[in-house]
Amino acid sequence: MGFMDRQKEDWMNQLLLHFQFGKFIIVLVFMVVGLQVFHMTLLMKLETTAKGAGPSSSNHLRRQGDTNSDLKEIQRLAKTVMDKIADVHVSDISGMYHIIRNILCPKQIGKFGQGKHSENVTIVTQTSANHLENLVLLSRKWNGPISVSVFTHKDDAEFAVKSILYLRTCYPSIANKVSFHLVFPIDSTPSIDLINNLSKLSCSEPFGKTIQRQQKANYDSEIEYPHNLLRNIALKSATTTYIFMIDIDMVPSENLTVEFMRLIERRRTNQDFDIDKTAFIVPSFESKDWSIPRDKIKLLNAWESRNVRPFYYETCWKCQKPTEYDRWKKLFKTEIMDIGYNVEWKDPWEPFYIASANTPLYDERFKQYGFNRISQVCELHVAGYEFAVLNNAFLVHKGFKVTGNFHKSKDKEQEKNRMLFRKFKNQLKTRYPNSPRRC
Repeated sequence: MGFMDRQKEDWMNQLLLHFQFGKFIIVLVFMVVGLQVFHMTLLMKLETTAKGAGPSSSNHLRRQGDTNSDLKEIQRLAKTVMDKIADVHVSDISGMYHIIRNILCPKQIGKFGQGKHSENVTIVTQTSANHLENLVLLSRKWNGPISVSVFTHKDDAEFAVKSILYLRTCYPSIANKVSFHLVFPIDSTPSIDLINNLSKLSCSEPFGKTIQRQQKANYDSEIEYPHNLLRNIALKSATTTYIFMIDIDMVPSENLTVEFMRLIERRRTNQDFDIDKTAFIVPSFESKDWSIPRDKIKLLNAWESRNVRPFYYETCWKCQKPTEYDRWKKLFKTEIMDIGYNVEWKDPWEPFYIASANTPLYDERFKQYGFNRISQVCELHVAGYEFAVLNNAFLVHKGFKVTGNFHKSKDKEQEKNRMLFRKFKNQLKTRYPNSPRRC
């Protein structure tokens, strides 16, 4: 073989090596890209799961801390709670209930818009102890302060206080955003010493395992459930300029706080628009499988597939129908939150809304089932409030509400409150003598 032949052969071998090395690099690049795609897909699935998860699948949101430090924090909070219960001296206007406002406050006051006259929206809600776990998802979805009144009594107090301590210690979103207020009957004052009975509370264990759940519904107790007293305490304890009164088993659409405050900023320059006398209506829905759509488009898709429907669609459609859901559905989807349209109040409409924190309080005579929310919305109407439906905002309730799924004394309680509502409407005529509006 001549010199030229050997040179040619060496050149071909080098070319072959370069070619094989190039193939190896290409395969390696494709493998890296494939791994990246797999990684991103996995992350998206995890994020979707987290965003659509209900309280039962919220364990990944729980803080995984040191058991000893958790116990020390729980014991510290327990001492604060028990000292306040022992020193309670504030009662409601009827003299029937003890009230402890801010029995536990958020860790980081100011971070989520808390503070006197802060330009933000506080979710205002109330609950019995057996629904407290709903705060996990609500606090994660809501980027603002939450004010919650918790009703308890001596037979329920240990469960209630332990639940508050566990949630406050183990969930950062609750610790940073939620203000707790405790209400209990004067003749049913808690007489428990939790300081010596807290060793089983640990953030390493899920809620249902570390605390024995109560099975009773709100109305299945001999003690009447004072909805409107609880609402008023949570409302008066809010420190922001606006409040959003909802039920604790509901979740608002994403970024509602930021988008709403931008709407307020734009509307402030409109001299013909009275922000302080407007109730901004947030259309409410029920979710069959407790998945929370991220935006209006996904909500409309879920509505089309019948996984979501308007709130009270089966149990009291007339109570929500004036929201004009079909009209809301047809509003053009924009990136900017705004008023879609205004509606007139009609009996027995009881929408969920955002309004000034100076909104009229709830009538505390209404207890148990029936007319407790509508009475306050009725007063807004008589007081001259306008009802403006927001175009993109919405609220989702956990599960479908169905007929026949109520407690036994529901009809009796509703009839009692119906009579009180008639009296209430007549009293509004005296309270607002110059108003041309009536309920």
